[in-house]
Amino acid sequence: MFIENFDFLSKDEVLSLIEEKGVVRISIDEKPKNTENFKHLAVVLKEKKDVQLVIYGRDENWVKLEYFKDLVDIEHIEFHLITSPRLDNIDGISNFKSLRTIEFHYIYKRSIDLTELLQCNQLKNIVFEEKLTKKQHLTLEKMENLEYAKLKGLDASLFSNPFINITELVLYSVQNMETFEVIFPNIKRITIYDSNKVKSIDFLIKLKKLEFLNIIGMNSVVQIPDLSNLEKLDSLSYMNMKRVENKILYNESRTKIRIAKVANNSTLNYHA
Repeated sequence: MFIENFDFLSKDEVLSLIEEKGVVRISIDEKPKNTENFKHLAVVLKEKKDVQLVIYGRDENWVKLEYFKDLVDIEHIEFHLITSPRLDNIDGISNFKSLRTIEFHYIYKRSIDLTELLQCNQLKNIVFEEKLTKKQHLTLEKMENLEYAKLKGLDASLFSNPFINITELVLYSVQNMETFEVIFPNIKRITIYDSNKVKSIDFLIKLKKLEFLNIIGMNSVVQIPDLSNLEKLDSLSYMNMKRVENKILYNESRTKIRIAKVANNSTLNYHA
């Protein structure tokens, strides 16, 4: 269920969400006028956990987390922002002690300080669509319970300690993948987009738990390593890898493969 105009719901309508089957996504796209409804929603959250707060900002930046201070049990918050000025802080995020997922989409200030997120000890899933700064890398490294991350501008060389709980990554514009296999030893699923700075993906052969690999647009890579020893790899897909020329070796009895290699005078080839 997707709810807009939350301000205009009655108390009974808000409380009735307890009975709703499935995920409830509540869209807030302007400064709330009826904050009493968040108190009613707080009652709902005591019994229903799959409620998601989706905060939109399209023009003026109205976003302040203090408006949602009653939602201490919320587990999922998303920011979808195209505002001026850009969102430049998440002050008060530590109020949400049950937070498991936080997502930042579109435009926000790159230098935004993530340190307060370290007080959200239940945080498992994180999405950042702006390029990560060095300081943000260092903050992420302290988020020991992360299981899933979608990140732009990852530089694995900036990390010293492994993320032992992360099993899935979606990465854009990767800067450096040195020591990747050490930093993400338990990774099972990887998707990598538009990362032309990376010249080698030989580290893949060391990811013994890898089950799913999707690579799109790594145009500095000229060779895909032999993946036939990755015994758990079920799905392999690579597209728009213009410079790759070698035959892809993989476990043909187990792995399903999809190729869309786009290059000069080449055609699309799909295998399954």
